[in-house]
Amino acid sequence: MIPLRKTLLSGVGQHNALSHTCKAITKSTLEVHRIMLRTSILYSRSYSTGLSLPTAARRHTIQEIGKERSSCDSKVQWAAHFHQSTKSSHQPTQSVKERLPVVIAIKKALKVHGACIVHGAPGTGKSEQIRLAVKDPTTFDLKKRFLTSYFELHESTGQEQEHLWCEGYYELKGHELKWLQDNYESIKKGLLESSSDTILLDEFDLVNTASLEGEALEIAELIANLAQELQKEGKKVVLVLHEQGLGSPSFLESLNEKGIIKAPGAMVQTDFISEEDQEAILELMKLSTEEKLKALGYVQGAPGAYVKFLQRLEQGEPVEQKYKDFLIEAHSTIISNLAVMEKIYPEIYTTLLAISSSSLQQRIRELNEITADKKQELLKTRMVRNVDGKLVLPFLVCDVLQDQAIRKDVGVLQLNRKILKLLEEEQLTDKVAQNLRMAAHHADKYAGSHSLILLEGVQGVIPNKASLVREAWKERKEIIARKINLEKGYQTERSSSAHLSWINDASTITELHNSALEVKSEFLAMVAATCQESGVHSFHGDANQFLIKNQESMTRKASLWVGNGADFLGALKKLNDTIRTTFIANNIDEMRQAIHIFAKESRKRGYEIVFSNKFKEDYSSGYVGIHAKVYLKTPYTGKRIMGEVQFHFLQVHDGTNESIKEMSHRFLDQVMRKLEDNASREKILESTGLSNPRSVIKMCEQVQLNLFGAGIDQIKIG
Repeated sequence: MIPLRKTLLSGVGQHNALSHTCKAITKSTLEVHRIMLRTSILYSRSYSTGLSLPTAARRHTIQEIGKERSSCDSKVQWAAHFHQSTKSSHQPTQSVKERLPVVIAIKKALKVHGACIVHGAPGTGKSEQIRLAVKDPTTFDLKKRFLTSYFELHESTGQEQEHLWCEGYYELKGHELKWLQDNYESIKKGLLESSSDTILLDEFDLVNTASLEGEALEIAELIANLAQELQKEGKKVVLVLHEQGLGSPSFLESLNEKGIIKAPGAMVQTDFISEEDQEAILELMKLSTEEKLKALGYVQGAPGAYVKFLQRLEQGEPVEQKYKDFLIEAHSTIISNLAVMEKIYPEIYTTLLAISSSSLQQRIRELNEITADKKQELLKTRMVRNVDGKLVLPFLVCDVLQDQAIRKDVGVLQLNRKILKLLEEEQLTDKVAQNLRMAAHHADKYAGSHSLILLEGVQGVIPNKASLVREAWKERKEIIARKINLEKGYQTERSSSAHLSWINDASTITELHNSALEVKSEFLAMVAATCQESGVHSFHGDANQFLIKNQESMTRKASLWVGNGADFLGALKKLNDTIRTTFIANNIDEMRQAIHIFAKESRKRGYEIVFSNKFKEDYSSGYVGIHAKVYLKTPYTGKRIMGEVQFHFLQVHDGTNESIKEMSHRFLDQVMRKLEDNASREKILESTGLSNPRSVIKMCEQVQLNLFGAGIDQIKIG
């Protein structure tokens, strides 16, 4: 395993890593599919956000340049298939409770020393693993006990209490010290009389500073005295220590003098979870082999991802779970952990937020170029891990950070409350409202929640955990791509380069337009045959108004290409949608049949055709569909001309301006036009609260991708 990790992290090509994988086949099946997963994940995912703001070719920019990650699904499937076909009788020999290192260490420390300090970053499962190690400990939560007593003695509103549970709590340290001093003996008596032989002391070192000082230090010293006295009376003691307590040398010295941490092994730290332990956890969740592989590569041992599972395990609740629900829980926990990090370590949080927006290779470089002191600070958060001496930001954490970079801005958007209320009550009946409602339900299904905004006159639904929606969209579209199976029996842009040499036999716009008119009848005959035999219907506008591009549109498109460096004649010869249509299918079978019939009709006439499976691409806008370029020949003059055909599902595009496809394009196009004008750009930034045009575009892409995701989620599979 180590040589492969070094190969991956040093930037050697994927081919070499896969060769290494092949040599490892003599190892255990589990080891092999781990290698396959690590290879595919590390080299298939990138988070480049280098999207510019051109003043021309807006749709081209978003759909064509907006690719961010290539699919790793086939490699994950291969690993899953290999595992299924050769799997041994390997099963975890210990239960999860018995095998987790933190649980084992706590049990050992209590058995040998009678005391244990458990420490670690917020949200890494300290309390949960303590309770897995110790059955029903008696818990003394200082913050909870003190505030409960405080509220009984002081009248306060719900809002005031909420404040005191959060930031206001730190202002009450003097009151908390006095309360603890006054009630010390009764607290000790109650703990000694408890039925459990183990006492858990928690939430006693919480301050909004880097270390314990003054009254906060006195409070912690009193708890240390309490632990010592309880231990002398025969009780076992577990203390949960937070970063503030751990960062207080005088308090640690006090714990040492009292014999609580003097013995080796008395301090236990929560950490990243090993692959083997993750596999045991995922096995209990009853995820499929492919889902387990995805989870291992995505979570990469981040302890926060498994906190909810540990809670259910500790409470004796069912732990079986769907993959998407596991991801939602993992995201929610990481979000909470990052919120705490932002308060305690604002500089580290800002650093991670900036690094997360880089591509994978750039992230690795940036993480490992920071100073040694800062590296230690990052590692302390357990959001970043050390793999063979190099810092790695797990994909799960990176996705949450990327979501937060946008959500921080989106959070100040003015929500259209009236529209939201109507959506919730399902009172809107027009097509746009139906699509918005569907998008809202889709965001809730895969991300847990959403926000609705009104931007430049167009409503949009933003999923609150956009990366989860992206994962669901990606998985769904790849299933559809495999079902369509375009690569079998057809030339595609990936498998053939012949189409790159196609040119229109025309030297003027008028000549090209005349060629389109000449081939129109044959083109329509092909369209009609396809519809009749497959059951799809075609759309090219009322009275064929969109069938042939008008000369003004041709000139405008060619001029855009000229603006990007092409000469006009060269641009004219490469216009590929002078004559075009869209086929709309109700289901996958119809789509496959339509592709087959249209390809057959093209070949019958001696035309060349090449397909592009957009379901195989990862457009940041979420765009999906099947495109075909057709190299036609006019029947009388024998001139060659390029045409375009698109195949869409009814659930995504029904030929109207209210379809998901058109809503998506319109939402972005209107905003992009505004961003091109300085005054309008400032206005839109001010009205949305977004910090820069890039954030506006990323927000629009989240709206678009969720829309497309909602559409393809309605397509029946199987």
